[in-house]
Amino acid sequence: MNKIDELIKHVKDADAIVVGAGSGMSRATGLAFWYENSPLYMDNIKYFAKKYGFNGLFQGFYNRFESEEEHWAFLLELYKMMNEIPPQKPTYEYLKNLIGDKPVHYVTTNQDMLFTKYFPENEVSEIQGSWHYFQSSRPMSDRKLYPTKGDAAIVHCFTQDGQYYKVRLGLDKNKDEVHGFYVDSGTFTAIEDSNDAGVGFSQISIEIPNNGDGAILVPKKDKLLQMFPEQKDIIERFCV
Repeated sequence: MNKIDELIKHVKDADAIVVGAGSGMSRATGLAFWYENSPLYMDNIKYFAKKYGFNGLFQGFYNRFESEEEHWAFLLELYKMMNEIPPQKPTYEYLKNLIGDKPVHYVTTNQDMLFTKYFPENEVSEIQGSWHYFQSSRPMSDRKLYPTKGDAAIVHCFTQDGQYYKVRLGLDKNKDEVHGFYVDSGTFTAIEDSNDAGVGFSQISIEIPNNGDGAILVPKKDKLLQMFPEQKDIIERFCV
């Protein structure tokens, strides 16, 4: 019996399964850009690779960039790669088919969010963290919002100069949802559950602006109605 047949037999015989996976799982999908100058790496990160000469994204974490802006540009390009480049091989589909309907839990050191894209979050432990929660360490500048669990959220934004816009915060790009976004300091927000998936709640990560001493800024209803008369229905729903 070869190793593959032996593995299949053990899976079939098991009552429940714990799967452990690390960086080799991502490489097996064809996403070979973490530790080497693969074509996929060079197609997306060529500017930084040529300028600084580091091999693979991982070395970029230890690179000394010329400016903070350039450092952020590298991190955001990396984040975009993880979000937008799909696995090049059906490795995760193979794993899903192998496990079948068995009770299972996945333990991974990977931070690339792939396990939670293919398997329910309650079946995955990302023991070294996840880029899903990537955000600035300086919340006093712009506010940042990210979805974490549940349905997509609809974020109504009211700016200090009287502008209104709304954003769908979620992971489904087919519905024009965004994984995260920034709002200018001083922008007031109202957030509601889209109820698209029928979960009944939206859980997001948000940093609330304050006036410097920790006090939360809460707008008055009459002031909002004066500034945003066209959004009266929304203001009436959310204000008390």
